[in-house]
Amino acid sequence: MSKNNLMILAATGLLGMLLYVVLGIVGQVPVPTGKTSVQQPSFAAGSHSPEQTARDSGTAGQDAMPKYEHFSGLLADKGLDAARAIEQYAQWRQQRGFLGADPLLGIRYDQAPARYYEDLDDAALETAAIGKEPGAIQELAARSVATDTVKTIEKYREAASLGSTYALLQIGWLMDTFATMDQGRATANGSYDGQLTRLKSFSANGNLKQEALSWTLAAIRDGGAAIARADVLGWVEATVANLDAEAVTAACAQSIDIMIRTGSSRRAQGRPPLSIEPPPVFLRPADLYDRLPCGNSVNPLEPLVSAEECVVASVLTVRAEPRQLWICKAL
Repeated sequence: MSKNNLMILAATGLLGMLLYVVLGIVGQVPVPTGKTSVQQPSFAAGSHSPEQTARDSGTAGQDAMPKYEHFSGLLADKGLDAARAIEQYAQWRQQRGFLGADPLLGIRYDQAPARYYEDLDDAALETAAIGKEPGAIQELAARSVATDTVKTIEKYREAASLGSTYALLQIGWLMDTFATMDQGRATANGSYDGQLTRLKSFSANGNLKQEALSWTLAAIRDGGAAIARADVLGWVEATVANLDAEAVTAACAQSIDIMIRTGSSRRAQGRPPLSIEPPPVFLRPADLYDRLPCGNSVNPLEPLVSAEECVVASVLTVRAEPRQLWICKAL
């Protein structure tokens, strides 16, 4: 065995022991459902033509229904109860903070759980946040992006401590947005320079692109392969291509630190440090972990979500792109 392989093996073992010691034994505490004092609206997956929430991308998903219908058809072809599988997949994502529109799962913007919180005023949101509702905390974070990035990060960290993987991704998005502005130095917001300076205070070396990659990789560690959908994977690949090898290696290490801190915060909140429960079904590229970084580093991007019981089938997306369909629960 080569010296490099030995280093990777040792680091992987060390990561496992570190997570065990700091976070405790995972999987023994049930994943929180997100149901708290404020009743969230229910929805019927696929009941309407879904559209992408403007809060997530700023555009409507014109091909949303074909995505849902195609995904439903793939599941049915495998002998699954497609409606039940998609509903349970949606619940799995919502438990991890993904409350917006989802074309793949047939959830349109106006029926997404996030809409409930968007319609609340600040006082109602603060009350719900005191009740530790991740959806309320995430909405408060979103409302403060333009005026107080420190508050935004603090709120997303709070949501992450309550089990939100989405919040980890949003911190990465925030870092990347300001990093892009920093490179272009073009903004109409007069408070931009102050916001940028405050945001850089959260970065060890002021490299916001590296910081953004760290938080995004932490989210993938937290939620597993199902989190690395096409938009996330595409962003990771583009970011890695524009960072030097040293910065990428540092981001791989930082993502572990983020996971450990987040897990400790969750346990302090009485929440599971992390969940090894996979979604009931999901799609992923066959070469996903070859395309993600960290594979040849001493901090490999090892999935923490268990997939030992999953069955894998090769399928094509609505755009005829090859994917693996992972079936991790009898449906």
